[in-house]
Amino acid sequence: MKSLLYLSLLACFVSLASAESVSPDYQKELEAYHQRRLAKLTHEDGYLSLVGLHWLSDKPQEIEEIGVAWLEEGKVQILLREGHTFQGQPVDNVTLGLDKKEGQDFVSKGSRKFYAVKRGPWVGLRVKDSQALTRTGFQPIERFEPSLEWRLTGRLEAAHESVAVASVVGVATEEESPGFAVFEKNGVRCRMRLIGAPDDQQFFLVFSDASAGKSTYTACRFLTVERGEGDSLIIDFNKSINPACAFTQYATCPLPPEENVLPFAVLAGEKKPH
Repeated sequence: MKSLLYLSLLACFVSLASAESVSPDYQKELEAYHQRRLAKLTHEDGYLSLVGLHWLSDKPQEIEEIGVAWLEEGKVQILLREGHTFQGQPVDNVTLGLDKKEGQDFVSKGSRKFYAVKRGPWVGLRVKDSQALTRTGFQPIERFEPSLEWRLTGRLEAAHESVAVASVVGVATEEESPGFAVFEKNGVRCRMRLIGAPDDQQFFLVFSDASAGKSTYTACRFLTVERGEGDSLIIDFNKSINPACAFTQYATCPLPPEENVLPFAVLAGEKKPH
C-alpha cells in the first residue's frame, strides 16, 4: 500500500515538474502560434472553404455550377454559366493562365469562387465557398499538452536538390530541398527531408509517426522548422499541425517521404480532427 502511495505521489510530482518546465512565455508563444494558425485556416478564403477540385484535359468538360472547361495551349478555357464575374466584371467566358500566383486570378459568383491550379503535369480548377459547411461548422482542434520534451534542437545537413514529393491525389510535384534535419530522439537518430531554399530562415517538414491513425491524423502532419545559429535548427513538434486534407477531400496535400516516418509516437501539436 505504501509503495502504491509512493508511486502515485512520484507520478504527480513528475507531472507537476513537467508542467512547471513550460514557462508562461512559452505557453503564450504556442497559444499565439495556434491562434494565427486558426485564423488562416478559418479565413473565408482558407482551406475550410474548399468545395471542389476538377482536373481538366483538352476535352471540354461540364462542371456543375461553373460551365464547360478545357485545356488549350497551356491555359484553361471556360464557357461560363450566367452570373459569374472576373476582375469585377460580368463575363460569359474566361481564359485562366498558369503564370501567376495561384488564386490571384479567380472567377466568382455569390459566395463561391474558383481558380486554376497546377500540380505536376495536372491542371484543374479549385473551387471555394465561404459558406461551406466545413468552414461554418468548424470545430476546435484538440492539442496535446505542451512539453519541452518535444522542442528539439538539430542541425541542417546540407544537400541542396530538387525532389519529387508525392501527394494524396496521386501526382508528384518537384520541390526545392535544402537538405535534411538531423536530430536524436528516444535514442533514435532521425534524418528528415526538408522543403525550402538553402537561405530560408524557415523550412517545411511533412512527417508521420507511430501515433498516426490513432491520436493524430493518418496521412501526415506539417511542421515549420526554424533555423538557429549557423546550421542549427529548432524542431518544435508542439507546433505540429494537421494538413488541409484532414478537413476536406478537395485538398492536394503532400505525403511524407519514407525517411520522414518516425518509428515513435510524437504526442505533441494537433490531434486528429473529429
